[in-house]
Amino acid sequence: MNHPDHPSDPSSAREPESRPAEEPVAKPDLFDYLESQPDVEDPFPPSEPDPEPEPQSDAELLAGFIRTRSAQGLLTARKALLEESPELEPVLAQLAEDEAFSDIRTEQGNRDLYYYATPIMAVNYAHLAMLAEEKDLPRTIADIVRHHCKIGPAVTPVSYFKAHPYNCTLPQIDRALMIMKHREEYADIQETLSYNGVRYLYSSKMLSAKYAKSLADYSEESAEIQ
Repeated sequence: MNHPDHPSDPSSAREPESRPAEEPVAKPDLFDYLESQPDVEDPFPPSEPDPEPEPQSDAELLAGFIRTRSAQGLLTARKALLEESPELEPVLAQLAEDEAFSDIRTEQGNRDLYYYATPIMAVNYAHLAMLAEEKDLPRTIADIVRHHCKIGPAVTPVSYFKAHPYNCTLPQIDRALMIMKHREEYADIQETLSYNGVRYLYSSKMLSAKYAKSLADYSEESAEIQ
């Protein structure tokens, strides 16, 4: 029993102390913060604008045009350029003389002179493209047959010229071969048959008839194994 002179726990009878209301915390303001900072030199000043490129010369423009066409597998014919712009004559001369355009080469055909850029277009490809451009099938056949004999040595099937990029029909090929028989410059282009009757062409300046026949037979045997 609690004595009247001794109250029970005085803390239980004490009025709760009043606490001061908490001050709202101010949210930081980025712009205020930046304004409060001392002025310092910007470590990353804005870069100077790129200078305007120098205008290209006529030779540079023409060289760029030839390079673009070469990347597309196309030659650029001299006659076509001069027919469009006769004033390009001295510009073409500059391409041939200026070392800055040493990648610009030419391929001479029977009908025109053709421009292309190396190494974008290989020299051998440029030659084939020239033959296709001029549609000179006898010369095309002779050049390809001689090339295969030289680098192989190998003989060339007549059907080779039916495929891309030549896309010739057999009558067109036979007509070209007939023309070649009456032209001295193609006298070395000869025909041989493999053991199974497939027609092949070779150059007698590089291969004997016997060797050409054996190469034709070997080519057919290899095709059968595959």
